[in-house]
Amino acid sequence: MIIVEMINNWLVLAMDYVFGWVLYLPRDLALFSVAAMTSFVMVITRKWASDQGWLKRANDDTIRLNQLTAVAKKENNIEAVKRYQQTQAQIKMKSMKQEGAPLLWALLPIILLATWCFGRIAFLPPKADEWVTVKAYFGTATIGNVVHLVPSDGLKVKEGWVRPVKEDMPVPATTWWEKGDEWLQRKMGSVAQLGGAAVWTVSAQASDKPYDLQFVLNGQVYKAPLLVGQKRYEQQWVILGPDSGIQAIEFGLAPLKLFGFIPGIRAFGLAPWLIGYLVIVIPFALIIKRVLHIY
Repeated sequence: MIIVEMINNWLVLAMDYVFGWVLYLPRDLALFSVAAMTSFVMVITRKWASDQGWLKRANDDTIRLNQLTAVAKKENNIEAVKRYQQTQAQIKMKSMKQEGAPLLWALLPIILLATWCFGRIAFLPPKADEWVTVKAYFGTATIGNVVHLVPSDGLKVKEGWVRPVKEDMPVPATTWWEKGDEWLQRKMGSVAQLGGAAVWTVSAQASDKPYDLQFVLNGQVYKAPLLVGQKRYEQQWVILGPDSGIQAIEFGLAPLKLFGFIPGIRAFGLAPWLIGYLVIVIPFALIIKRVLHIY
């Protein structure tokens, strides 16, 4: 897990040299930019890695077969309809072979771009003096203990530095979408098992370096970074492991929602930014294909 996290962080840092400029744009425009770049990569790769001449002929033949099928249906010519539909099916099967190579070639840059998006634009960076929820998770055996967040210059808390570990309670769904998503999670058996939790509400002055938050439990110190007032953010989750006193620490970063309202689907692991990303990528790819006459 640590090695995977190190590789992921290295990839995100490396991709900053290519896409870091996107972080200076308004967040909706930033999401649109990476989605548009994805669409462009997909379409250009398609032109380079597929037989465009064959695909054009297949497209023209499909259009003509649709016209012939419509005429045959009007004339109640069942045999002709079956023949045309069989020919269309054969064309689609051969077309699928042409679809595979562009997807494989585009897969690596898309994975790299998606990795960068998860680390840089999935959430809104905390602003200076903005209140952020910090939640530490524990096993049930720790309920009743207290945890101490060590004071730090520039860091403020609302309720106090020492917080009790209480039984974790699920956040109640409020909107019809959240209620539907919650119902779907229960149906799929993906509802998380709850243990104990301690919660702080913190704010901090802007800093070009992360605040190294330190949590003390039974003499043990656990750390998690919080970056404030910058164009990027540190990771939302710090996973310390099931055998650790503090199993995980979560920062309540606001998720990026396209236009401020397009939600995610937690039951399928689809974050709001990813739904917005797909909303842009799919139609934009179709537009680029049509404009550049790529089949």
